[in-house]
Amino acid sequence: MRILTKPSTAHCTLNLYVRYLLAQPQGSGCCELAEILKTVSHDSVNRFLCRERYEPKDLLDELVSQGWIDLVGGVVSVDDTVLEKPYAQRKATALLGYFWSSKAAQPVLGLSLVTLYYTSLNGLRVPINYRLYDKAEGKTKNQYFQEMWQEVGPWGLRPRAVTSDTWDAAKANLNVLKRRPDGIFSRRCQESTGAVDASPALSTGRSPGDSRGWEAGLS
Repeated sequence: MRILTKPSTAHCTLNLYVRYLLAQPQGSGCCELAEILKTVSHDSVNRFLCRERYEPKDLLDELVSQGWIDLVGGVVSVDDTVLEKPYAQRKATALLGYFWSSKAAQPVLGLSLVTLYYTSLNGLRVPINYRLYDKAEGKTKNQYFQEMWQEVGPWGLRPRAVTSDTWDAAKANLNVLKRRPDGIFSRRCQESTGAVDASPALSTGRSPGDSRGWEAGLS
């Protein structure tokens, strides 16, 4: 997060922009916000978005400081989604590409977002880390998950379980979870995945042959 050295005179602020996103979930454009407010130009909104440097940890710190979530005992989930941009110019837009969409059952043009969610004991579910898939980095979505998981540990997050669909049940992912310094898998494997040995606990919570998802219990 950018640290202010003097009071800001900007017309568009974090509080204003967050309120706009909450009230207008279907739109987040600079021109749309300017049209709604009338007193703030779209250039002011654009400067705010280009100037500020908010990171996932900033959101987590804010949630914890307000007492909205408990970092211990919740559940971490990883999932990816495609933000479809069917009319965008691929060569003119960074990070744009064709990605598989389960909704469309085919590759679609858009942005691929990999998100780490946390469900606190009070039931509040919030994103705590994310990656926008960048083909230029040469990384896989599994590697993005591993990076995010290794980042949230030092932030103080101590979940009791990690869940995902079977797309993320790769051997490398499970071994990263297995190497947690403060815990081990606590449930026995319910079905043969070939990803890890029989000794670590990998629980799908479903019957053998059902590949809808898996859960790793941590103790």
